[in-house]
Amino acid sequence: AIMSPRTDYVATMLDKLNMAESLRGKRLPVPRTVTFERIAEIGFPCFAKPRYGRGSRGVQILRDAKSAAAYRTLSGLADDQIVVQDLLEGQEYTVMIAADREARLHAVVPVKVLLKRGITILAETEANPAVIDACAAIHRALPTTGCYNIQLCLTSDGRVMPFEINPRIST
Repeated sequence: AIMSPRTDYVATMLDKLNMAESLRGKRLPVPRTVTFERIAEIGFPCFAKPRYGRGSRGVQILRDAKSAAAYRTLSGLADDQIVVQDLLEGQEYTVMIAADREARLHAVVPVKVLLKRGITILAETEANPAVIDACAAIHRALPTTGCYNIQLCLTSDGRVMPFEINPRIST
């Protein structure tokens, strides 16, 4: 048996806009996430990335309209293929989630990111109750089988804000 999420879950989570809308639709906290043509709703600074992508390819902080225009040009992507999110400040976590064939949750393993250069270079596991509870709530709201990864920020005011769900085991 392959311990991977269900096909419909994979399709939803690979689309970063649909992922955010799915969480929001379940009344779960998520940074505002829109396509590039709606960047004014987010404002600057903000976070931009390809709507479909992985491994932090094409991820950029946009500080002003000039950097946004440059990103749009250099990415080569259409406006509806770029997502823009609130720029979150706080501690990043990458969290491994494991569920069985019936989507029963068996493990939530928070990994506190200490150094990142596109991918996580240095990290340590940390049994943070707020992160564990938030990830369990995400799984209850959007259950699936197998292993997957939730990337989130624990903000300085204590909010757990998932900004990406990868339907695979994290690197």
